[in-house]
Amino acid sequence: MHISRRILAGTAALALSAGLVACSAQEAKDNAASATSAAGDAAASATSAAGNAAGSATSAAGEAGASASSAAKGAGDLQLTSVPSAQGDVEIPSAVATAAEEHQLGEAISVTKGSKDWQYIVEYSDTRYIVNTEDNGGVLVQGKIAETWLHKGGYDSELGQPVSPEKTIDKGWTQEFTKGKIDWVSDTGKLADYHDIIETK
Repeated sequence: MHISRRILAGTAALALSAGLVACSAQEAKDNAASATSAAGDAAASATSAAGNAAGSATSAAGEAGASASSAAKGAGDLQLTSVPSAQGDVEIPSAVATAAEEHQLGEAISVTKGSKDWQYIVEYSDTRYIVNTEDNGGVLVQGKIAETWLHKGGYDSELGQPVSPEKTIDKGWTQEFTKGKIDWVSDTGKLADYHDIIETK
């Protein structure tokens, strides 16, 4: 009787032990599968991140190249022509030479270049200037409006570049600039009463 119980107890212990071993083996397989899956996911994420980073770098490089190409094209588009001046033959933008001919300004007195390639101010007699602009070609700026604009800093002034030549208004003249306008007016019509009115946008 004791022997039977011992045999049964031993058999039960052996079965339980075998079950634990089987359970442990299954858990190990499951854990291994989970680890393999996690490693695969991590590798896929790393590959995707690397691909995205490479794509972003390529896109940024492309945009930088396009910007540089555009800037170079803008600088290269400036057409210069040689004209006589008091300083000898000088090269000025073709748009300035064309505007000077249209306004019959004669020979240039001096040429002043600005900080950018397209910035040219060409002086003619009687306080008249043709200003090369970025978008509007050569624009005539003259008289007291020209003096005011140049005194304020020209291209670097708060008014920006001239948009079109001055126009006659009720009490004087006005000229539009990219960032404002200058009026040269007199309420009385007397020369001594003329003054500038500067408006910025």
